[in-house]
Amino acid sequence: MEMSDETRDKLDELVAITTRALTKRYWKYLPAEEIRQAVAEFVWRKRNKLAEYLQQEDRPGWAAASLAARRAGDRYCRKAKADRLGYSPRDEFFYSKALVQEMIKYSCTGVAPKAEQVDIKPPKSPAEGGNLNAMLFDVEQAMALLEPDDRGVLYARYGDDVSSEVLAQERQVTRQTIDNRLDRLVTQLINTLGSASPY
Repeated sequence: MEMSDETRDKLDELVAITTRALTKRYWKYLPAEEIRQAVAEFVWRKRNKLAEYLQQEDRPGWAAASLAARRAGDRYCRKAKADRLGYSPRDEFFYSKALVQEMIKYSCTGVAPKAEQVDIKPPKSPAEGGNLNAMLFDVEQAMALLEPDDRGVLYARYGDDVSSEVLAQERQVTRQTIDNRLDRLVTQLINTLGSASPY
């Protein structure tokens, strides 16, 4: 596929933006040039598909290309970080929104979620992730970093099972505002806990 100068420029921009984002996260472990090379290699290998995305006139095309490059770069960085620190990428554990919500509920009620509710398969060794008490501790530590009112909203919604409608009425805002706030706070917790899975 013949590529126009404009498309090449867009691919170069994609590499630059992705490299900046990943360097902010992994600068302690990898030099920016190594990250740029890894991202550029991925973009070159997938250039035809990424060019299709970038030729679209709408934002979803750019978002799809950006997401693909970021995920590939993140996988590379995680593996390189693991190699340098002496562990395997398989040792990493990622929190989903459903898992964080269930851990908040567990924190309030003491009722442990069933494995199928949170889509985890606990390993034999608690050190490998999947141990409910360790996850509960992690989530409670992350919750402690939030503002008291933010913690209160999360505990009310997921711990006490107060509906979004009731929370919205209490705070004199729309339900959508509450739902957006809850989603933002859960995402913030996931980022505090090490970010969402790149896989």
